[in-house]
Amino acid sequence: MESYRLERLTALIEENHRILSSHSVEEPAWETVKGTAYKDQVVECYKNLGGKFNEPFIKADNWHIVLENDFIIQLDDALHFNRYRMQTLRSEIYAKLPDFPIEPFRNFCRKNESECIKSGLAGDNWTFPYAEKQFGRAEERGDFTKNGSPAWKIRAYSDFLQDATALALNKKIFRISIFQQMMINRQLYKIGDILMGGTPEQLKSLQNYIDRKISS
Repeated sequence: MESYRLERLTALIEENHRILSSHSVEEPAWETVKGTAYKDQVVECYKNLGGKFNEPFIKADNWHIVLENDFIIQLDDALHFNRYRMQTLRSEIYAKLPDFPIEPFRNFCRKNESECIKSGLAGDNWTFPYAEKQFGRAEERGDFTKNGSPAWKIRAYSDFLQDATALALNKKIFRISIFQQMMINRQLYKIGDILMGGTPEQLKSLQNYIDRKISS
């Protein structure tokens, strides 16, 4: 489902913009940020999530969409909105990202963790060996009383590391949430729903919205 949404989003953007290889921008990784002014904030975020090592030798998921002007676009599904992502969104680095939708994203974390749980308890969405190596042993699926979900933590850290890397490289990162709503003909539609099965008119409205963001 999420790969389908990303494919639809990529196709919309590709109609009006040239998309580059995701490797045209340095990868979001500890090696990229450790020599920058944001090293301490990255370590602090990792430790606050329960990271076990002195340095977080973790690579984040690679960039979703990179445009010619090094404009980076990320599409965040339900798995990206929960208590751990909320924790990372308290970092002071977001004050240096004035275009980041910090309050909407915090609200999505508060209001949509139940959606994250629907798919976030299954398989490696809850835990996997590398996540446990970084953040400790998982609790029973759905149990947040102690260490909770290492996979949720590594995903939240990965998102934060992407944001910190974009900031360190002076690249603009534009995050789109599937929960974000658009007003079309006096009705509200979630972007996730538009990407899954929107009408041509709805898709065109989404395309126009993204084009304005890219050109702003």
